[in-house]
Amino acid sequence: MQQLLFVQETGTPPGHCLASTAYMMEAVGKGRTQGAPFLKISLPVGEAVVLGRYQNANSAVNREVCATRDLPLLRRLSGGSTALLGEGRLYLALVLPDRASPLECEPRQFLQRYGAGLIRGLVQAGMKARYFGKDLVSVEDRPLGIMSFELASDGTALLEAIVGLRRPWWTDDSLSAYPPRSKEDGSVSGPTLVCDEQSQLSDESLVEGIRDAVGNLLDLKVEPREFSPLEQERIKSLAHRVQVSSNTPDPLPQYLKPWTSRPIEEAIGFVEATVRLTQGRFLRDVSISGDFMADSGGMEELEDRLKMVPVKRRPVALVIDDVLGAPEHVIMGIRRLGSILEAILDASKQGAEETGK
Repeated sequence: MQQLLFVQETGTPPGHCLASTAYMMEAVGKGRTQGAPFLKISLPVGEAVVLGRYQNANSAVNREVCATRDLPLLRRLSGGSTALLGEGRLYLALVLPDRASPLECEPRQFLQRYGAGLIRGLVQAGMKARYFGKDLVSVEDRPLGIMSFELASDGTALLEAIVGLRRPWWTDDSLSAYPPRSKEDGSVSGPTLVCDEQSQLSDESLVEGIRDAVGNLLDLKVEPREFSPLEQERIKSLAHRVQVSSNTPDPLPQYLKPWTSRPIEEAIGFVEATVRLTQGRFLRDVSISGDFMADSGGMEELEDRLKMVPVKRRPVALVIDDVLGAPEHVIMGIRRLGSILEAILDASKQGAEETGK
């Protein structure tokens, strides 16, 4: 029977949780696990604000409030919205050599298929857990945490989740820098915690239940292990990858200045674009950000193919549809690809107006 490598960590800070996941992606992607998937469940200490892979830190969070509350700002490898990670929360990372093995699924089905292990573990613990879409794990209609994915261009796949045990996993309004949403989702109730749903459930029992549920889902033998001293050193060296850099940009000449769109409201939150222009008429480079989830290969291809495209609705729209409409790519949390187009055109308009071209 094939193995599922399993690491349980207790008492590690949020930055270590995310850096060790970056190491797991590296190890699985380079074949160091001999084809075995890698599961980690952490019960961290401390507290940090964790951004999704594609979020713009300057738009998604209030950096001044983070600094005042002494909250480090980190970024996970998967997409989705902002969450709190630290004491009183559970963090899960599942890394697979191939998204379609051992469970066959299309890119859009990945979260539902592989997230079923976490859901089953919660159900077996006595909670009516469900995945209704977006990036939320819910008990009935009450969000219990977030769940997101990364599908790397080399085939390696990642499922990440943060679940609130005794402390909020969600950020309060003071931490958000986004404008108020014009339409709140009335189908979703207020968030909840495991302690509110199952007050007698111990952390250890929940971890064991989720571990076994994931192993059963994948039909793999759970093989407990620890990170070796050499692996721990590698994890430390990867810490910078999950840290969000300072808010102080280097001064740039006008023709190299980036322009960021207003936040465009979408199903899962907001989407934005940051562009630099050539001659005020062509896209020099583009960065798409927001609360969505997507495969990184698709987003990299989109941003690359948009270079030197004229700033006109039809040419930009054709590139977006061609890349993100391809079956090998996936983007979730955005109902209309037109929101990406709108963001690019809005940022480009600002740049053209301010440069006078």
